[in-house]
Amino acid sequence: MLLNLPPELVLITIRHLSIADVKQLAWSNRRIMQIVRRNRPQALNEFWLTSDMSNIFGQYSDKNTFLFDIMFKNGIFSNGFKTIIRNEEDKVRYADVDRKTLSSFRKYCLYLKKQEKSKKGAEPWMNYVGMHQNPDDNVTEEPFLALHLLIPRIDIQNLTIVNCNSDQLGSIIKVLDASCAKIDRSILHCRNAIFSSNSDERMFTNSVFLERSVATFEIATPPFISQLLQMPQFRDKSWLLSEATNEQCVSMLSVKEAKLIRILSGKLSICEFMAVINA
Repeated sequence: MLLNLPPELVLITIRHLSIADVKQLAWSNRRIMQIVRRNRPQALNEFWLTSDMSNIFGQYSDKNTFLFDIMFKNGIFSNGFKTIIRNEEDKVRYADVDRKTLSSFRKYCLYLKKQEKSKKGAEPWMNYVGMHQNPDDNVTEEPFLALHLLIPRIDIQNLTIVNCNSDQLGSIIKVLDASCAKIDRSILHCRNAIFSSNSDERMFTNSVFLERSVATFEIATPPFISQLLQMPQFRDKSWLLSEATNEQCVSMLSVKEAKLIRILSGKLSICEFMAVINA
């Protein structure tokens, strides 16, 4: 039935499918393959590695640079790949650099698989770059991996996003939504992420990544929290909320659909609390 739908409806459908389902659907016929190639080409990428656990840390002052930890399938743990989120202009400007760095990372993944088979230890990423660089490159610092190119090539089972403010977290969410990333389960530990605008609310309600992958939100309480908690896609989530106002606490007490709501900090009138409980 899906194969005969107009392209617009096919696009809406594949946006809500897992990357594995999109890839399988793409091979159903030539027309669907063309639609996927044009609009979700990341779904056709080969996974270079499987990560049991990955972390994205927002510890740089720049909202677009992060550290990316990866626990590889063979038990090797890489502490802090430097990653960057490019804007549209920089994607073009640094395209050659990013492709070269990504090519080196792919070779590094193959090297890790080889070491795994031989049950040997592995060199850290920066050591590998230094040992295998061209003499003319003269790389003295660890190169940044472009996140929009890296994420679609990793099968991530558990992802934790840590210590990001709202701008950083918003940038990551946009990349994960656009990249058709395969992430089974995610946790957001970002108490400094303060969302308050209408565009922030739209990001929450429209994000496929937040809907499909995130199990736990630890953020500052947004003013639209009551609306989120009543949406079907957020009812099975756990919420760890800070800086909640009295009005927000009262409104959340009346939400019965949410799986878990824990107020980490905030204000609540005892009288209003008892009134809601006894209602």
